[in-house]
Amino acid sequence: MKGNRSLKGPEDLRTRAEESLKSEPDRPDEMCLEETHSLIHELRVHQTELEMQNEELQRVQNDLEISRSRYADLYDFAPVGYLTMNKQGQIVDLNLTAARQLGIERGRLVDSHFQYFVFKPDKKEFLSYLNAIFDKRERQIAEVRLSLKDGKQFYAQLESIYLEGEDGAGLCRTNMSDVTLRRRAEQASRQLAAIVEGSDDAIISLTLAGIITSWNKAAEIFYDYTAAEAIGQPISINIPPEHLHEIPDLLARIDRGERIVHHETIRRRKNGDDINVSLSISPIRDNSNSIIGASTIARDITELERMRQEREKFIAELQEALAKVKALKGLLPICAWCKKIRDDQGYWQQIEAYIRDHSVVDFSHGICPECAKKARKEDEGIEGGEGVYNFSR
Repeated sequence: MKGNRSLKGPEDLRTRAEESLKSEPDRPDEMCLEETHSLIHELRVHQTELEMQNEELQRVQNDLEISRSRYADLYDFAPVGYLTMNKQGQIVDLNLTAARQLGIERGRLVDSHFQYFVFKPDKKEFLSYLNAIFDKRERQIAEVRLSLKDGKQFYAQLESIYLEGEDGAGLCRTNMSDVTLRRRAEQASRQLAAIVEGSDDAIISLTLAGIITSWNKAAEIFYDYTAAEAIGQPISINIPPEHLHEIPDLLARIDRGERIVHHETIRRRKNGDDINVSLSISPIRDNSNSIIGASTIARDITELERMRQEREKFIAELQEALAKVKALKGLLPICAWCKKIRDDQGYWQQIEAYIRDHSVVDFSHGICPECAKKARKEDEGIEGGEGVYNFSR
């Protein structure tokens, strides 16, 4: 036998040894001893190979155990619930997260029916979803409300795929996520959108670069631009050129987190008409609280501005009238003989006319007691032939 011939196993080695002895019965003892040494060597090599294979198998088995343990941890402590259900909705297996979401121990949930947890108004939708998984054998997604033992509810998103079990029976593997916060946020967003759309004020949102991202119905009426025309355009489309310098400063203040209220300025409609507006501008923040844009509420104050201008005009007229009345306190040139007053233009006026034009005073004519005596004396003098009394002295 040649020393470099490989052996396939113990039985093969024994057979070869026996055949070798039969084929060479008359060989000398020293040849038999050589064959024996060769056989022993081959057995030792084979034993070493077996030991190495055993060590490798043991190492692979240990690695598999570690991987299985890791997989079990990942499965049980995943952030979403995992369930395996049959066509009737009976739970075959689930992870710890799913058990925690349903509020019952995992052992008590196995073999129970998942639809028992589905809120009654949503059961029809869930059963349709379950049937679609096994009928279409495609990925299916649904959102239903689940009721817990303590009476609480949460919105669950179910995403399932079809698979066959070891016995060939159909199963569905489902991941279950709690989307209650997202649904509440969506509801709040819809309510906010309804408020914005129903507002009489023009409400616009824009990026920090000044690009319009939303445009409500009131803004369409206010500026004459439709939402389709405005969204994606720079905010400068409704700003007169002489007011464009305001935008960088306003956006810089918003980027610093400031809130701007009652900023009065001018805006321009699509037809070129200018309107007086009062702006309230607030920062828009994302989920990480970073400022990503601005929300602008514009209110038309054109009528208020007109009333304010009229009021200011009225006040100016009153002040002018008061200034004229105060002029009577100064030095007035008056004729010592006829008692006329010289006005600012150099004309002489009766004192009654001058005072009436420069104040809110009017005159009622009468006669004082002293003048009445003089008048009586004058009358007596006329009757006695003494002539007419001159009142001008």
